[in-house]
Parts: sequence; C-alpha cells; structure tokens
Amino acid sequence: MDYITSQYLMDKGFSKEESRKIINKARSVMELEKYYVPKSKPRLALKTVVNKILKGGYQDETVN
Repeated sequence: MDYITSQYLMDKGFSKEESRKIINKARSVMELEKYYVPKSKPRLALKTVVNKILKGGYQDETVN
C-alpha cells in the first residue's frame, strides 16, 4: 500500500489548506473502510483513497 503526504499534493499544485483537507478526508474514509490509519503520522493517507477523492468519489460518505 502506498501512502502519500500533503506535500505530495502541494507538489501536484494544491494549496496547503486544500491538501490538508484532502488528507484529513482520506483518513476519515480509511477509518470508515477499516484501513490501517497510522496515528503516529497524521499527514499520511493511502494514495488510492486520495485519488478516488480527487476523482469525485466519497462525496456524501463523509462529513467535514
């Protein structure tokens, strides 16, 4: 499983605030879907979950 950071998203052109929100939403989805969420590294999220969020998935499954 590949994990990415908010820095990866900033390198892709997202602002610091946008990337933080995307990572936090991805971590929420990971908890809902019973993925391992690394508590000691709060800025890591699964790349597959982040990509699905960016493509418009998980719109009404989480509330931020």
